[in-house]
Amino acid sequence: MESDFYELWNIAIDKDPFLRLVVEYSKVCDWTICISKGRASKSTQLFHGQNCDRKLIYAEAYVWLCNYLSEIHGGY
Repeated sequence: MESDFYELWNIAIDKDPFLRLVVEYSKVCDWTICISKGRASKSTQLFHGQNCDRKLIYAEAYVWLCNYLSEIHGGY
């Protein structure tokens, strides 16, 4: 699932170069994926997902990114 997400991510940043991705893991917070848009302090969080199941959080981020690209950019 991760490879599918990153393939779609590459398409997304070609269409929208101000997208930012943060993927984190810790024993306390589990897996976290954040997608934001903008620069530094003026960024807007678009997606935030957290789960102990890595595959599930990547799947959720993938679905969100598909919907974002379809709605905002007319497809992917």
